Amino acid sequence: MSDVDIAIVGGGVSGLYAAWRLSTVPNPPKVAVFESSATLGGRIDTADLPVPDPAARVEFGAMRFLPSMQLVSNLLTHLGLAREAFPGTNLRQTFLRGVQVDMGGGSNLPYRLAAGEPGNVGTLLVNILNGAVPNALGLSARQWRDVVKSAMFKGSELWRWGFQNVAEEFVSNEAYEYICDASGLDSALLTANAANAMRCVTAILPDFAANQVFRPVDGFGSLIAALRDRLADCPNCGIHTQQQVISASRQGDSVILNFLPPFGPSEVSADQVSADRVIFALPRRALELIDMGPMFPNQSAGRNLLMSKLARVDGIPAFKLCIVYDQPWWQSYTSTTQGATGWSEGYAVTDLPLRQVFFGLGVGSTPAGNARVLMASYADTQAARFWTGQAQVSSHTPLLGSHGGKLQQAGPGNLTDEINTQLRTLLQANGPLPDPLSVGYMDWSADPFGGGWHEWKPNVDVTSAIPDMRQPIPGAPVYVCGEAYSWFQSWIEGALMSAERLLQDHFKMAWPAEWLPQDYDLGP
Repeated sequence: MSDVDIAIVGGGVSGLYAAWRLSTVPNPPKVAVFESSATLGGRIDTADLPVPDPAARVEFGAMRFLPSMQLVSNLLTHLGLAREAFPGTNLRQTFLRGVQVDMGGGSNLPYRLAAGEPGNVGTLLVNILNGAVPNALGLSARQWRDVVKSAMFKGSELWRWGFQNVAEEFVSNEAYEYICDASGLDSALLTANAANAMRCVTAILPDFAANQVFRPVDGFGSLIAALRDRLADCPNCGIHTQQQVISASRQGDSVILNFLPPFGPSEVSADQVSADRVIFALPRRALELIDMGPMFPNQSAGRNLLMSKLARVDGIPAFKLCIVYDQPWWQSYTSTTQGATGWSEGYAVTDLPLRQVFFGLGVGSTPAGNARVLMASYADTQAARFWTGQAQVSSHTPLLGSHGGKLQQAGPGNLTDEINTQLRTLLQANGPLPDPLSVGYMDWSADPFGGGWHEWKPNVDVTSAIPDMRQPIPGAPVYVCGEAYSWFQSWIEGALMSAERLLQDHFKMAWPAEWLPQDYDLGP
């Protein structure tokens, strides 16, 4: 007899959501959640930076959602968590190739667009989408599923192509560089699976265009806390932190999870747990760090099979850095090009490694505390690697209580100096910037995360790969869910979709009709 009915490895949002859903059925199974770090949440990380009052709380992980994302939106409502408009939707500055750019398509674009190409980046992007998929923005979710599966482009399925390879058929290279630079994030527009990337872009564009972007009032950490608290009320459910699974094997009908010290919870054997079924709610890199070879009769062949399935997604390097100042100086400063200027909220975009900067982006604190938070860099791919390298030659100390100290507080020196230099350049600020009270950052590229989010690679039939990943080892009671293998990668919505589809398909869970419309498409 196994120690637990269902073991869930990973205390991020997909793992906690799966455990909570399982706890809501009559006579719930015995469920245990095992999280390797000291804190829950995974790539949700709402943290306080150490500053004098007023408090400064920031999102180092997921930070927003869209109303069209009905799973997370309705779940927040169902759990009684208030929402508010995301304060970073107004574009205040765009600094590209050394120029303050008029994003409305003005004459000062530092890009040599081809004759007839529009100067508006949104129009250029729509031209790519409609060129590859006619009426791309007018297709329903169900129609897009068919497109991702079977649409053709130049004699091959669209899913075999990378986004950039398709884009070059419809815009010049300079226009494509302009789109990438002005978007503030590179990953979806570079090597992502074209069919899936286009579907995701068309899904989020309408909400962003209408400034319909939201966040939980107290940050996404409040969602993790709400799920944790509800699990605490279930006598058959347990959450165990600082429990790192290092390998999994079979023993009869049970799956054996082996732990790295400190060992498993006191009510089971010291260094392993047996379970009838196991859900690995983990990103790609975290799964790669667990030895699954003993699950297979032929360990080498089995391990290679699983690794090949995991390799269908890429972990995207991502870096977030937040600064708290004594006062929000950006509300009133002097620009060398504009004179006296300023704003209380919004964001700026640049091709400097900063990439995206958000003003007044504190969360769940007093208004005065929120106002003085600057998300000084939200960067991915090459820009993220720049900050990773900068952090390695800068003084820093772990911020305790967040992912086992992986969240770092930067000291004075290289990193802080470089941030201030780039901020001055981006905003064309006249004179030095004030010294910060606190600088915190998170490099999501580090183990066990392996990236801030994930993308399906080109040449992957996503509509087949997603259901295949739910039970990647044929015949074994081992299941996988999470943002990495989802229909909506890079968003909490994808993590929840993946978990909900897994529960319905393999655990016979009923649709949560109490709070989720039954016509909502959870993907393949």
